[in-house]
Amino acid sequence: MNSQSVCWGPVRWSFPFAGLLACVAALPLGVALSLGPLNLIHLTAAAVIVISVISRVVAGTTPWRWHPSAIWLLGLLLVYLASMITTRDPLTAAHTVLISILGGALALTVHTVCVTAARWRIMLTVLIASGTLVAVYGFATRGAVQAQSAGAGALSGRAVGVFTDPNQLGTFSAVLLMIAWAQALVARNWPIRILAILCAVLSAVNLVVSFSRGAWLGAFAGALLLMVLTVKYYRKWTLRIVALATVVGIPAFLIAAPPESSLVTGRLLSIFEPGSNPNDNRPFIYREAYRQIQEHPVLGQGPGSFSPTSLLAERTGMAVDAVHAHNLFLQVAAEAGVVAAALLVMFAAVLAQQTWKMWTEVPRYEAAMGMGLVSALLSVLVQGMVDYTLGNPILYFLVWIVLGALFAVTKRARDAKTNRFEEGTVQ
Repeated sequence: MNSQSVCWGPVRWSFPFAGLLACVAALPLGVALSLGPLNLIHLTAAAVIVISVISRVVAGTTPWRWHPSAIWLLGLLLVYLASMITTRDPLTAAHTVLISILGGALALTVHTVCVTAARWRIMLTVLIASGTLVAVYGFATRGAVQAQSAGAGALSGRAVGVFTDPNQLGTFSAVLLMIAWAQALVARNWPIRILAILCAVLSAVNLVVSFSRGAWLGAFAGALLLMVLTVKYYRKWTLRIVALATVVGIPAFLIAAPPESSLVTGRLLSIFEPGSNPNDNRPFIYREAYRQIQEHPVLGQGPGSFSPTSLLAERTGMAVDAVHAHNLFLQVAAEAGVVAAALLVMFAAVLAQQTWKMWTEVPRYEAAMGMGLVSALLSVLVQGMVDYTLGNPILYFLVWIVLGALFAVTKRARDAKTNRFEEGTVQ
């Protein structure tokens, strides 16, 4: 990681950039309004994509800036499109594919518009600001948490915030915690640092009151990665954050909310009992996912078809009524086939390779923010091993926005090899 000082450069404002900031700011309201089958987040994302593409085409440039990882992303989207052949519900499949294409296009648009470090830092600051409001509202939705089964395998009264499920709030909180943590480390002025610290603290609190075991695992993995990679260059602030969480945060929680603290302990222990929730039998759902994969291994059951297929298929024993497969890779393999799952793995591997190059080739400020983005995605990936929360539009497009920002950071690493920071004709 290069320790040279960073020249963020002037911020060049444009309609695509302003539209992108508006899209990010409106992300928490993504499902509040809808037009037919499309939510507000779908409409704002489509508007930003169209504005950016038209601006670049009129200027005589390509619609998007390319990224090496995008070839695997394109392959994944093509396989999703082909998997519509096997679907039992063409309308649901078409809607799912359309949203997937929209998400991929949004990631490339973020990469294209955020051509300078100043731009993607401003975009992430807007995301942190809106995430802070989500965290405040999320804590307000917390009820009287009670165990529905022995060992806290199932709880009622968990906070949900703007989402429909506590696990979704957990995912959002883990992602914002990583990004805000990185922003707090590299912030160049106190207002931004205070905002980032506030967002990180509130996100951590929401992570706890969501009682999402998968999100806890993801946040632990992401925080560990971020701390290990940044402590060398940001030792003072890293130690302050860890000390604040250990010396102040944990005792304060134990004193202020003793019933919840005992439930947190029980919830942690229930991680090792995947079938402890009587309303959510993961082992049986996993078996159903494997059955669907074996039935259509190449192209899967069709986009968006896991839940209806689990209800319609013939089986013996307990009936399966699961909205999703409780595993990101099983969900992809069941709906789009093992080829799609393999492409997803390759996409992650190539992006990880590009991230490692970024870590050694760009200034440490950019590298630290880049690792915050990587840690955020890692938290989603780890939670995705035991849950699937990306069916929520807010989370789905949040991940695409984070991917687009990471594209922008790693692209600058490639340009740094030749001392060329791309400015573009129209952004």
